[in-house]
Amino acid sequence: MKVEDNWEARSSYTNPDQPAFRTIGETVGKDIKDDQIKCLGADFKTVKTGKANCWPYWLEGANLVIGKKLDGSAYKQDRFVWLTMETRKCGKDGAGAEIVGLDCVIKEKIPCNAAKIARLGVGANSSSICIPTITW
Repeated sequence: MKVEDNWEARSSYTNPDQPAFRTIGETVGKDIKDDQIKCLGADFKTVKTGKANCWPYWLEGANLVIGKKLDGSAYKQDRFVWLTMETRKCGKDGAGAEIVGLDCVIKEKIPCNAAKIARLGVGANSSSICIPTITW
């Protein structure tokens, strides 16, 4: 496959949908440690770490049973994929500086198309969920 005008083996290609960038839970100090947070940088090569560089995107429907409650019912925890703050931009402030980070609100989520789902191998029997295109 071609990445930035270079041919690379598919096995060496990294994308933000991969399990390495996912966690069970999002709360630092409770669910996970800050050094366990990893996301793929905007260049699709650099791996960033920590909540200062990455933000959690909730994977709806991808919760995991992690135990049982006292009444015997399942205790579930949500899964999150961590995405880079570099692409979270939502306009300019009064001084003309780019607004970046958690202050930005998602305006629109464009669902994954059939080609992306096929390329990622995301199917009915898969634990992976495709990340939509997000507009700020």
